[in-house]
Amino acid sequence: MKKVVISLIFILAFSSMAVAAEPDFGTDGMKGLSVEQQNMLAEGKIVFSTTDKSKENSLIEAAIVFNQPLEETWNLLAKVEIQDKYLQEIKKIKLTSKNPVKVEFGLKILFMSIWYQCQYQFNKPDYYFDWHLDPAYKNEINQLKGFWKLYPYGKNKTLARYGSNVVVKGVPDFVQGAFKKSGVEKALNATKKFVDSGGTWTKPK
Repeated sequence: MKKVVISLIFILAFSSMAVAAEPDFGTDGMKGLSVEQQNMLAEGKIVFSTTDKSKENSLIEAAIVFNQPLEETWNLLAKVEIQDKYLQEIKKIKLTSKNPVKVEFGLKILFMSIWYQCQYQFNKPDYYFDWHLDPAYKNEINQLKGFWKLYPYGKNKTLARYGSNVVVKGVPDFVQGAFKKSGVEKALNATKKFVDSGGTWTKPK
């Protein structure tokens, strides 16, 4: 059961927040990160910048450095309709609308199938996009929201700030709170492999 919940939470949390306003991480994206956390980023580690809580409205926030320039990182992350190339549990994915961008997801985790649809909002000038559940779709989860915010970092690298939250029907809050962080970390590691490879790395079959 724990393995199922871990897989379910990481993929749902990764894939979709109609954020009222863009989060403020400063001009260089380092706001809110300690010196120790900044050093961890420089070493290529993923940093979780907030405390993981089980409250429904709490976000798991993370910072990660991609080994690709800002523009290339944006181009790869913004291709939200190809997340099945690198996120393991996505079995079906379909771009259902281009304006606004809507993507339907089908997950298969052991004996469980879950369907939901996300709507995305892109702000290319600020290298920011966010997403939330499409209320017009019969979603099989209660809540899903998230964002990416990108900054230039060093020489030909990108600092990314990420946030997500998910509430799944039929899964107790204390279970979600226990496994969200590890699930997001797994998804971010897969995303880093995909982006760092320039989009050539794909998930194992």
